[in-house]
Amino acid sequence: MSVARELSDLVSTSPSTDSNFDNGTLVVDVSENRVGIGTPTPAVALHSVGELNVGINGTGHDVIFYGATTDAYMKWDEDVDDLILTGVARVVVPEGQLVLGSTAVGATAAELNLLDGVEAPHVIDEALL
Repeated sequence: MSVARELSDLVSTSPSTDSNFDNGTLVVDVSENRVGIGTPTPAVALHSVGELNVGINGTGHDVIFYGATTDAYMKWDEDVDDLILTGVARVVVPEGQLVLGSTAVGATAAELNLLDGVEAPHVIDEALL
């Protein structure tokens, strides 16, 4: 990729060669339709190496990650500062790896009534009625 570029080619709708700014700080690979940030060799459509910040601390922005299934996504909702899973999206935590705060949760999924794809039965203690 050439560091020296003509301005007219950079703003062209069909640039003829790749662009590499500041030795890999920003790379546009036109032959593969990829953009690299912090890497001179982007491996996917948008390839960023290093920490990624979205927005400014105290100034919120929604961030959405879409899945392969329509309407399945994970959204950081800045209005309420919540992480929301929508559609069939779910959180999967390997057994023995669930930690809330700094406390490891030792209960099994069945004990927590978190049955995969099955609504947990509602148990009513008749002694309380």
